[in-house]
Amino acid sequence: KKLGLRSIRAKAATEDHAAILRAVGATETIFPERETAHRIAAQIINPNLLDFIPLAEDFEVMDVAPPDTFHGHSLQELNMRDRFGVFAIAVKELVPQRFVFLPGPDFVIKPSDILVLIGREEDLRRLQMETPEG
Repeated sequence: KKLGLRSIRAKAATEDHAAILRAVGATETIFPERETAHRIAAQIINPNLLDFIPLAEDFEVMDVAPPDTFHGHSLQELNMRDRFGVFAIAVKELVPQRFVFLPGPDFVIKPSDILVLIGREEDLRRLQMETPEG
């Protein structure tokens, strides 16, 4: 603070530790162990969840293995935005290996694809529970 830094980030282990760090000038406290625990818990609870990045409020970006019912269908046919309230911002194709940013509506999902989706946590989880009955 005495050096005139506007932003001071500090690693905290507990809420009490964070309060002390803020009292001595930290502008942001980071809890890496807690954040890692949340990520691992989310992956345990949702086996199709490969990775996620929390955004504002309850919005997240998630890497999701597409449900079996998605295979062979285009993004337009799946209509994920209207059905689930989520949007595909990218597809990680494993066969052939390539990254498709903002895939078009005619993009057809393969079993080897990984969908990079953005949406509310509850909507992303609902999509992951998609069954053949729809």
